[in-house]
Amino acid sequence: MKRETTANLRDGLLDGAIKLFIEKGVENVTTRELTDLMGISRSHIYHYFKNWQALRLAACSHFMYAELNEMAREVENMPPQQALDRLIAQYLPVSMDATWVLYMDVWRLAGQDKEYSRLTAELIQAWDRLMEKAILDGIQLGVFRPVDAARAARQLAALVNGYADTLMFITPLQTRDEVIDEINQVVRLILG
Repeated sequence: MKRETTANLRDGLLDGAIKLFIEKGVENVTTRELTDLMGISRSHIYHYFKNWQALRLAACSHFMYAELNEMAREVENMPPQQALDRLIAQYLPVSMDATWVLYMDVWRLAGQDKEYSRLTAELIQAWDRLMEKAILDGIQLGVFRPVDAARAARQLAALVNGYADTLMFITPLQTRDEVIDEINQVVRLILG
């Protein structure tokens, strides 16, 4: 393996771990599988992370914040209604793909581990702030009626997350488009 910088190898470990977590589940991957994938010895892991659990948490955080930041860049210059529509669509799975399974693993771990709980709380708040910004922008432009934007964002996020669970776990009685129509009905009630 060519000599890599410290940051590159650390990021490579995080990316490699996520690749394996998406394939197998967060709790089903071993250090050996990661080091085999990376072509390095296990001592490299412990050079960058105090233990396997710290690497797992760092990898999940790295991946989830990268997705959040990508979405923030995507909606940054969109008109408010379009940004809100895009954020809502992002919450709703088209199908139960491996990335959604990774998020479910992390959410489940949050119920058992305070560090995962902290991570999920931070992510929920960050996603809510993205939605809140779209709402505030819409209020300022007269697209939405004046409301408590933070509260409206939390309400809409809770609604959309509930629908996301339904789409993932229950054989849909409705299509994703029908769910989006129902959510948009609530958006109109809250934001006018």
